[in-house]
Amino acid sequence: MRRKKILAALLACTMVVSGVLCYDKAMVSASTNKDESTVEKYQELSDEVTDFEQKDRLLGEDSPAKKESKKDIKVDKVITNDGIQALSAENDNPNGAYYLPFNTPVGDTIDVEGESRWYGVIADTKSRITTFMVTADDTANFDLYVYKLNEETSTLELIGYSTKGAGSNEIVDMVVDAGTYYIRMRSVSGVGECAVVSYLSTQYIDKEINDTMQFASELPTSGTVTDAIDSPLDMDVYKFSVSTEGARKKFTIVSPDDCNYAMYIAKADGSIYNIKSDSLYLLEKGDYYLVVASADGTFNNSATYTVTVTNQNCILDAEDLVSYDGYLLQRVGKTGINYYINGKKIDFSYKYEWNISSGKDYLNATMTLATKETSDVYSKYFTDTNGVDHEGIMFIKYNSTFNSSARNLALYIPINDVRYSYNRVASASLAPTSVHQSYDAFANVIVDVDTAKVIDLFSPNWYYESSASHHTNGIGKIYAICEIE
Repeated sequence: MRRKKILAALLACTMVVSGVLCYDKAMVSASTNKDESTVEKYQELSDEVTDFEQKDRLLGEDSPAKKESKKDIKVDKVITNDGIQALSAENDNPNGAYYLPFNTPVGDTIDVEGESRWYGVIADTKSRITTFMVTADDTANFDLYVYKLNEETSTLELIGYSTKGAGSNEIVDMVVDAGTYYIRMRSVSGVGECAVVSYLSTQYIDKEINDTMQFASELPTSGTVTDAIDSPLDMDVYKFSVSTEGARKKFTIVSPDDCNYAMYIAKADGSIYNIKSDSLYLLEKGDYYLVVASADGTFNNSATYTVTVTNQNCILDAEDLVSYDGYLLQRVGKTGINYYINGKKIDFSYKYEWNISSGKDYLNATMTLATKETSDVYSKYFTDTNGVDHEGIMFIKYNSTFNSSARNLALYIPINDVRYSYNRVASASLAPTSVHQSYDAFANVIVDVDTAKVIDLFSPNWYYESSASHHTNGIGKIYAICEIE
C-alpha cells in the first residue's frame, strides 16, 4: 500500500518522497550573552525512528546480486532535448529512449518479464544527478541502471546501478560531468507499473555525495556548517565522535524560505532518532551521525541551510553547576576541588615566573598558588567571616593587562585555604628590590574555559596590588552566576 501511494504521487507529479518524515520547521538562531544564571536542561535520545525508509541507503547497503555486465551498448540514435517522444513509441531499447526532463516524474509499464524501459537526460555542466525508481507491485523485481554516452564511439558505458531486489526503491546518485546519460529500468522478475524521476543540482556539490555513513562529511565539535539539499531524496550526513564520558550537544538548523528540513541522529548500529532544533541532547562516548533531510519533500538546491553545533563535554556522574555559551561546569562531591569544565578537570595550581638579566640589571620573580587537601571551592554567593560579601562561580568577560590573561569568556572561581607566595629580587633600577610574601589565603582565580587551567590570580596578586607594577584588572561583564549549593 505504501509503495502504491508513492507511485501514485510520482505519476501525479506531487512527489511526496519516501525516506523522510514529517517535522515542524524550526527557524531558531543560537543565542549568546544571556546574562543569566542557568543550567541548561538536556534530554536523552528517545524518539527512535522505526520507519526511516532510506535506512539502507544511509547505512550504505546494496545487494551484490543481479549486477548487469559492464559490456558497452551500441546506440544508433542519440537522444536530444528537443522534446519527449510520443508515448506510443517503443522505448524498450536505447534507440527509442524517451527524453526525461529533470524534476518530472514519469510513469511506465513493463509488461514482459526481462524487458527494459529506457530514458535519457542531458547535463550541460558538472552536476549531481539523482535518479529514483519505484514499482507498483512489491513482488516485482526491477533494477535501475545509468549509462554515460561516449560520443566518440556512440556506445553507452555503465556508470551506476541499483539492484536491491523485489519490493525496494532503487536510487542511483552520482556527481557527473557534462554529457548525455541514459536510464534503464529492467525487469529481473515480474511485470507491472513503474515510475522514474531524475533530479539535477549544479550548486554546492563540492561536498557531495555525502548521503551515506561511509562517505559522511566531518562535523565540527562546535561551529557552523552550510550546505544545500539537492532533491527530495537528498540526505546530508555528517560524522562526529564523543571522546569524553559524554557530551551535551545542541543542533540548531535554519532552513531556506519555504523549505522544511529535519534533523536526525544515527548510530553506527543503525538506530536513528528524531531530534529537535535548538534542544540539548546527552550523547555518551562513541561515534554518531547527524542527518539533514527534507521533512516533506520541499527543497531548494540553490539556497543553503545552516546547522550550528554547540558542544558541552561532560562527566556523566558529576553535578551540573552552571552552563553558558556551550560551556558546562560540573563538580564531583559537595566539597573540595574536583571541578570540571566541559569534561576537563580544572587544575587550580598556578605559577608565574619573570626573569631578566642585562648587564648590571636583573630581576627574578616567582608567583605561585598551590592547593592543599583542605582547599575548597565556593560555588555560590557567600559572606566570609569578616562580613564581606562575595560572588561565587561566574562566567565573565575578564579584563587584564597582566600576562595576556584577558579573555572574552573565562571562569571566575573563589577557592579557600590555598597557599599563595610571591618572591622578587631585583637590582635598584628595577625596584622594588625585594618582596617576599607567603601565606594561606582565600583566592579568586581566573580559569581558561578551553584548557581548564588557571591563567591568572584575580586576588591575591602582587601585580594588581602594587602600584609599582602598573597592571590593572577587572570583570568586564558577568554572563552567568552559579546558584547551586
